[in-house]
Amino acid sequence: MYFISAFLFGTFPEPKDYPVCSECRLAGNPCILIERSEPCLGPVTTAGCKARCITFDVPCIGCRGPVPHDTAWFDSLAMTFKNKGISEGQVRERFRIFGAHNPNLEPMLDKIYGGKK
Repeated sequence: MYFISAFLFGTFPEPKDYPVCSECRLAGNPCILIERSEPCLGPVTTAGCKARCITFDVPCIGCRGPVPHDTAWFDSLAMTFKNKGISEGQVRERFRIFGAHNPNLEPMLDKIYGGKK
């Protein structure tokens, strides 16, 4: 709807450069990564979906692609997953859904989890 209204008013939609977490918190959703230790990709996914998945109690799968920032965000999230006890397999699977094209994905996960499975 945002894109349609932008074009109707003769403007162009602005690209988002912040994560889904921002929209999630604005919607009043609890953080399911922190509170329930579920693998949510909201912290590294580009906003614009109005946190639909999380609003319906489903962890974000990263469908809008990664935020346009350095891979440090991915490192940080993968480390959080590890600290929360989320398995390496779950983390790799989750990141590969929409991030398989990222050349830094495997080296970053290998660094955090200590090598290949």
